[in-house]
Amino acid sequence: MNLRGVLIVYTKEMRDILRDRRTLITMILVPILLYPLLSIGMGALISSQFEKSRAADHRILVMPRDADVALRTALNADDQLQIVPADSVRHALRTGGALDSLFRADWLDAVLDGIPEDVPDSIREQVYYAAIASKTVAAVVELPVDFERRRTVGDSIILGVFSDETDIKSEAAGDRLRAWARKVGDSLVTERLAIEGLDRRILYPFWVSSYDIAPLAKKSGFLLAMMLPYMLMILTMTGGMYPALDITAGEKERNTLETLLAAPVARWHLAVGKFLTVFTAGMVTMLLATTSMTLSVMMSAVQFNSQAAELAPFTPTGATVAWIILLMIPVATLFSAVLIAVAVSARSYKEGQSYVTPMFIAVILPAMVSIIPGIELEWGLVFVPVVNLCLALKEVLLGIHQPLKILAVFGVTTLYAALALFVATRIFQRESVLFRT
Repeated sequence: MNLRGVLIVYTKEMRDILRDRRTLITMILVPILLYPLLSIGMGALISSQFEKSRAADHRILVMPRDADVALRTALNADDQLQIVPADSVRHALRTGGALDSLFRADWLDAVLDGIPEDVPDSIREQVYYAAIASKTVAAVVELPVDFERRRTVGDSIILGVFSDETDIKSEAAGDRLRAWARKVGDSLVTERLAIEGLDRRILYPFWVSSYDIAPLAKKSGFLLAMMLPYMLMILTMTGGMYPALDITAGEKERNTLETLLAAPVARWHLAVGKFLTVFTAGMVTMLLATTSMTLSVMMSAVQFNSQAAELAPFTPTGATVAWIILLMIPVATLFSAVLIAVAVSARSYKEGQSYVTPMFIAVILPAMVSIIPGIELEWGLVFVPVVNLCLALKEVLLGIHQPLKILAVFGVTTLYAALALFVATRIFQRESVLFRT
């Protein structure tokens, strides 16, 4: 079989797409730059803003005004907690336009000048929220007016902490107040036990030790295993879309397809040559995306302190890389053949885009299976396109190797790809499609 015609068409098409700016951006720049910017840049920004909010001083309102002096002193001892006088809060709310028909001035006075327990919860919460939303304070703490008596007789003591959990600064202030309250409660426990002549260890009759026995490879690749299969499906499709549109519908618009059809090559040579061009673009995008996203996850993991230590040492093994490439070859073949078949049926580049766009929905929805926890690669899912690939890739990245199922996924996807390629070559032999303008 003489494949010289295929090589000629492939070389010509590759030369053309490498001159196209849109193709180069989609195939090379997007996978190389997108993930470092999103993973490292956004991760660093979020981490810095979070740490900044946690380290900032928190303005708080202490209620009631005449709350226990000892507790107020303990609050002042915390360098990050700054008590705002009730009169300052009242002035800020009255002059800042926070009062309206539903927020009456007498409510404000009742809360700030009275005893919180005597004011309905709905009114108190509305006043506290107005103080937090106006940025006058970040959180409010209610102290018991009879703290000293309750401490002496051993009664329960309730400290109310009010914060806006949708505001990171208010949430940080609330966490700080709750941490302070735990310290106060801990000191009271020690004090009461000492009065009774009891050792503190009586409160802890037994301890529970937790051990995470998941292999390091599985823990370190968990985040990548969720996101990479999904993104690979999308980017492999995106990487081949623009070349497929340009070398089919684009050539129809430029009236260059007739010239190519006049060349002494078989129609199936023409179809396979164009298919290989789209396949190459998709595979290049996939390889660059895999490398870029893996490095981004490894580098961004260092920015976090909790699970970062487990993510940082992640390095894909040669077997993992080999499985990924092996599984992506048939899916790239499938996408490329379908893109060629759909794009060549369009009369223009714009019409081709309208045909190709629904294909993204058909890929995005099943590809999201890798993000959903609890779904594993079962034999019933081996025959579902895209879903089978995503689950197989996820298990490979988690260090779970089921060679029989993975090879079955490879074989099934290869069968689908061969069928799609056969359909694409048949379409290229129909002049009613090729000359549709």
